[in-house]
Amino acid sequence: MKYNILAISDTEPVSLEEMRSQLGITAADDTARDDSIERAISSARAWAESFTESAVVTQTRAQYYSAFPDYFKLSAPLQSVGSIKYLDTDGIEQILDAADYIIDILNAEVHPGYEVNWPDARLQINSISIEYDSGYESPEETSLLYKQAIIIVVSHWEKYFDLSESNSYIGRIPAVAEDLIRRFKPGGEMV
Repeated sequence: MKYNILAISDTEPVSLEEMRSQLGITAADDTARDDSIERAISSARAWAESFTESAVVTQTRAQYYSAFPDYFKLSAPLQSVGSIKYLDTDGIEQILDAADYIIDILNAEVHPGYEVNWPDARLQINSISIEYDSGYESPEETSLLYKQAIIIVVSHWEKYFDLSESNSYIGRIPAVAEDLIRRFKPGGEMV
């Protein structure tokens, strides 16, 4: 499965203010590291999404297939499905009628409708695409486990930034951050 992120929220699950407080930066005029901290927050969130194969912030994704799967497994948490497009056997793009599929928000899946089979599609690379929105809709809705993992990773990077090139262990993601969000990986126990 391949996907592109078509749009992504510019609001991170952990704010700059939260991270400054965690790092002990209390002076309002001490803004020298703010840009670096904001990039680290975005990078830690992107790491969490990659590690769990999910979306943390709201994003519109397009996922591509060369043939219809038994069902589409999408990135959780799933918000909505915009469209399923495919090339028919003549190579003409078609949009699947929403009545022909069932959206399972809880499991982030899309299945063919009752007594419906997927249509015949051209056997070609990326001939089928599904566009959908996933991720938490606001920082307040984001799982506290994701937030804590991001805080741990950013704190780790801030503490060991200058040493990371000389010690490969220090450059690694802390295991506790991985343990916090491991349950969000496919097949993991969701809380």
